Formats: sequence, structure tokens, C-alpha cells
Amino acid sequence: MRSRWLVAACLLAHADAFALKRKGIAAKPKKKKVKKAPPSPRPVTEALPTPAEAQLARVAAAAKRCGPDIRRALAAEGYFSTENFLDAAAVAAMAREARTLDATLVPSQSTRWDGKETVAYDKEGVRSTQILGGADYEKAPRLTEYVVALTSALAAEATARPLSQSKQTNKLAVCDAPGAAYPKHIDNGGGDDRRLLTAILYLSGAPAGGHFRAYAPEKDAVVA
Repeated sequence: MRSRWLVAACLLAHADAFALKRKGIAAKPKKKKVKKAPPSPRPVTEALPTPAEAQLARVAAAAKRCGPDIRRALAAEGYFSTENFLDAAAVAAMAREARTLDATLVPSQSTRWDGKETVAYDKEGVRSTQILGGADYEKAPRLTEYVVALTSALAAEATARPLSQSKQTNKLAVCDAPGAAYPKHIDNGGGDDRRLLTAILYLSGAPAGGHFRAYAPEKDAVVA
């Protein structure tokens, strides 16, 4: 079984120095001038964007491209799904970063509201961690910037309800044991939970087995 990884944005100009002559200095005998070919213009080069800048721009562009469909789908169905949200190379780079964080993953838990309080429970065969940046930023800059950029971009594009441009919680998870699965659950279990929208990006392509399912809120029916 293949592991399934998921995660729930100057111009330089060259110029030659001028040769300056000070006034009052005796002129030297003139030498015969030899015409020279004019120098070739030096190209103005543009600095390449850093991985962080490129990732921010990439995610923002993807969210803007999908924005109208996101708004229509959320209003009509309550969910939105698409393939190739980011290009394959970007997703592959993020997957490589995810694997460097493997040692930080721990058995994953989720929460549910039992009517009185939020209760934690284990998810069998699932390990996870949070992408926090900070001291670990250099290990996963693209993953970190993806979380930052997507939070900001979705706040602008999914406008049915006001969303924070900076506040979020995230999870990098891997299902790497036979039978590993996420039980049917609601991300916002009630109480003081402030989560309004969930975004999932699969980093492992489409390995055999396992699919995302969304359920209608009023009945136990699969809608996606």
C-alpha cells in the first residue's frame, strides 16, 4: 500500500563607471584616435523569485482562477472539488518536503463534540503533525507558504461567510497502515470551535484505495 499524504505565496542594472577629468590639469599630447566598435549593451536581468514568493503567487493565482466555481459550489452544494488545483511539479515539491517531516509525525487524533465538551479520539493508522514554520521553516518552506497563502486567498475568494486572512489550524497527515482511514466526522464539532471552511490537498496522487467522501448535513447520504 502506498502512503497517502495530504495537507488539510529587483531589477539589477549594470553600468560602467565614467572616466572623469579634473579641470586645470595640463593636457597631454593628443594621440591618434582609433575608432572602436560601440560596446554591446549589457542586459538588465530580473532576479528569480524565491521559492516562498513563487509559492505565494502560485497559490493566490490558483485560488483566483477557481474563485467563481468555489463560490457557486459552496452556495449550491456546500463543498467544492477540483483536480490540478496546483501544477504537478509544485505538488511533487511539497510532497518531498512532507517526507522530510516524517520523523515529526505522531499518531493522529481528532475531536468531536459530545454535547457537553470536546472529546479527542485516535485515528487508526494515521499519523500527523502541524506545519508551524519557525525553526522548521527551512525544512518545508513550500508547505508553510501554501498554508499562509491559501488562508489569505480563500478569505478573499470564498466570500459567503467572513473568513480570517491569517487565522487557521492545519494538519499534515499520512495514512500509512492497512485499513487506515478517517472516520466520518465534522471538522467543527461545536462549542467554541471557530472553524468555518476546510481545504484538503492530496500530495500522493491517486494511490489504490481511499477516496474523499462528503455527506449531506441533513441525512446520511454520500454527496461526493
